[in-house]
Amino acid sequence: MIKYLNQLTMEVGTNSYLVKGTANLSLNENFFIYKVLSYVSSSLCFKDITNNYHLEVVDMAARKVNVQVHVTKDTLEILNVEITNVHAKTFALIVNFSSMKFLVKIAPTMATYELVMASLSLNSKIIVVILIYE
Repeated sequence: MIKYLNQLTMEVGTNSYLVKGTANLSLNENFFIYKVLSYVSSSLCFKDITNNYHLEVVDMAARKVNVQVHVTKDTLEILNVEITNVHAKTFALIVNFSSMKFLVKIAPTMATYELVMASLSLNSKIIVVILIYE
């Protein structure tokens, strides 16, 4: 058995709008696709995958946006993306794998990334200059 559920909410204002929702896909262990995924790789196999998204234009005239996307496979959060320029322009990305985690954060003057593998952590900071044309 396969089950797909998508819930969507929209709010439209005079100078802003918001789209948020949840998409969920559930597979039964006896379903053919589940068996194929488990045969190919245990990393691809899932019983439940959920996507939560929040897409918001806070102010159209000022071009202020707030975007958040979260993806969860069973109980493991595998993707977390946040992009905003409401207060300060930032981009944050978190990707989880079964044995490692990759984190990225980008601001107008600095970019940081971190790769965490089991008990080993590699940290690095670099300074970047981002040109913004308006």
